[in-house]
Amino acid sequence: MMQYKRLTCGKLLALMVLVIGLTACEKKIDNTIPPEANTLGEDASNAFSVLSTENRVWYWDLTVPLAQGHLMATFSKDSTAALYLLQRYSLVTQLLYLANFGNLNDDEFDDVAFLYNTFRPYDDATVRGLLDNPANAYFKNLTQVYLPNYTDFNGYYQFGLVDRPTYVIGGPVQLSLTFNNSTILPTLKQNRQLDYDFRIFGFSKDSVMLTGYYNTSSNKSSRLIPMSNQDAVPAYANASSLLMDGIFTRTDLDIKMDGVLVPLPADYSSGLNYFYRNFRDGILNKTLMEFSFVMMNPTLAGTPEVFKDVRFTTVTGSYEGFLEDAPSGTVVVTMAAHTASGGKKVLEFIKK
Repeated sequence: MMQYKRLTCGKLLALMVLVIGLTACEKKIDNTIPPEANTLGEDASNAFSVLSTENRVWYWDLTVPLAQGHLMATFSKDSTAALYLLQRYSLVTQLLYLANFGNLNDDEFDDVAFLYNTFRPYDDATVRGLLDNPANAYFKNLTQVYLPNYTDFNGYYQFGLVDRPTYVIGGPVQLSLTFNNSTILPTLKQNRQLDYDFRIFGFSKDSVMLTGYYNTSSNKSSRLIPMSNQDAVPAYANASSLLMDGIFTRTDLDIKMDGVLVPLPADYSSGLNYFYRNFRDGILNKTLMEFSFVMMNPTLAGTPEVFKDVRFTTVTGSYEGFLEDAPSGTVVVTMAAHTASGGKKVLEFIKK
């Protein structure tokens, strides 16, 4: 298992350019001089105060999520920033770990090695795009034999610092947020995933609206929203890593709901196998502002009775160590299972 590293209110801003046509005017107006009512400086100061609130971790809410995982940032009053990444396993990495640690027979190993060697030359987004092509149905079907829910459950294994750039809020005409001396953002911009120079279209203590400067016809909107509990991020990463270790090594994990062992439909080999096939991972719950596992279809035929009212789960505790070292009977991950009515149940994963 890979380890992880731990780690006031502005007014709504609307910037507009007013074009006033004067058909009859006795006095010439110098439009190159900002009017006295211009509040750009005040807005910049307020936006800076919002972003640099002490101990606040901002989540980058993107139209298209980053292929590598989820990006977060903190902004300090000395104009330095810290960028953190909750990293996810690529499909190629999942196949590699499955081949190395999955106790596969010879035929299974050949299948997984074939997929690994086929996908290895490509980045993760390209691989997933190829598998979505109907012409590659054979590869998709074979992948789903070994990773049946690869589309929605990818596993997160590490939360760590990836960059320490500086930042500037200002701009002569429009309010902007610009990162300098960054290592990761220029690469993300080159891959057309995220910029390092943004226009700020609005801000409050709960949201900062940004648009990236890609070109005049292709800007990407994003939003910064504050995490409610930054300690929950590495906790989620550790729990997810333990579950993925179970998937890669084919370790049986039972599940209990409120202390009672959950009986599973016949076509599931373990509690972990059921959870993996029926939940999506890496979802930021916009009400709790914590990462969660979301149940994909509670009305699916055969769903265990205790799961029918579950909508998502959040991590409340996990084993501090490697899954292989945990004794039989150890509760390796504990979650709060949030129900449709707003209640909570206790969901536990127990090593057999």
